[in-house]
Amino acid sequence: MNFEIKRISKITSESLDLKRLREINKEKKMADLEIQETLEIQVSENSTKAENSRKRARVEDENSPEEMMEKITRHCSCTVCLDVPAVALYQCKNGHLMCYTCLNHLLADARLKEEQPNCPNCRCEIGLDSCMRNLAAEKAVGEIPTECSWCAQMVNRCNIEAHERHRCNKRPSKCRFNFAGCDWKGPLDKLETHVKACKFKFATCESAKDEIEKAIDKESHRARVKDNILNLFAFDSVIYTDFLVRSYRTDDYIPKLAFESNRQRIFNDEWILSCEIRGDSSSTSRQILFSMTLKNRPQFSRDIQLFVTRAPGSDFQLDHVTYLHRFTKDATSSPFFSLPLKSAAEINRFISSKSVNLRVYMFEMNEVERRGANRENQRANW
Repeated sequence: MNFEIKRISKITSESLDLKRLREINKEKKMADLEIQETLEIQVSENSTKAENSRKRARVEDENSPEEMMEKITRHCSCTVCLDVPAVALYQCKNGHLMCYTCLNHLLADARLKEEQPNCPNCRCEIGLDSCMRNLAAEKAVGEIPTECSWCAQMVNRCNIEAHERHRCNKRPSKCRFNFAGCDWKGPLDKLETHVKACKFKFATCESAKDEIEKAIDKESHRARVKDNILNLFAFDSVIYTDFLVRSYRTDDYIPKLAFESNRQRIFNDEWILSCEIRGDSSSTSRQILFSMTLKNRPQFSRDIQLFVTRAPGSDFQLDHVTYLHRFTKDATSSPFFSLPLKSAAEINRFISSKSVNLRVYMFEMNEVERRGANRENQRANW
């Protein structure tokens, strides 16, 4: 009896121990799960914080002044030359930007090829009438800082030209005694130091004679050019006429673009102004030539000086050049002279125009001879 009681109590204690062991194992598993969940939460929180910090750093980098300026520069660049222009900005009807120089170049190429000019991005039709200036983009470009060519200082684009010409202390300069033969060239901030040690400061008239004569020859040449033009207005017969030259296609096997005006009555004669283009659409250097044609045969030779300028309402930039030609019965047309446009951009703008206004001054050199011939003709008729 006692043995049975002991065995039952032993079995009961063993079952209680097993039950307690199971509860302990269960509690351990629950604790392990809680610890694992806590670790996973911490890991996820750390990764989220790291991702947020990376995003924050990326946003800060994108919002940095350098990154913002780079974006503005990229969006305001010309779609043709891919550069930030220093001239007016135009846009097609879809908003793609082109600088004024590239727009005229596209229009000139299309005129020479007899094609319709298109935007290089969206292929829509473009022209001076359909393209508009984008003043907002021009103002944004003007506020973009750029590096000075001489001092590497960052200056706004709207002020960079004035800075490089007049304000920069590193801009190139010459010695003030260059008339005496000093060929020193250097930055402006070192000019005074050079002048103090310049050996030409004490040059004599005899030693500086050659250099002074060269400088005088240059200035006298410029003065002679001006005087020659002004002296032309002292001629007895001076007249000017505004020619409206219009573009057309020649009747050649390969039609070419040319310009010609209507007849204008000058000196009691009828004249025509013609222009032609040297250089095709693939040429990098183009030239505009002009010729004056007398439509009736003159009774005697006439020596006429020609001087072409821009007409009122025209903004083409031309140099001051005069040309002389003798019109005779056998030579009623002058040779094709170079139209003195100042830059390649002006030439492309001329080609892209459908009509151009030019003012031609004509100075007749043999007015006295012509009057004498008229008197003789009147006597003969009498």
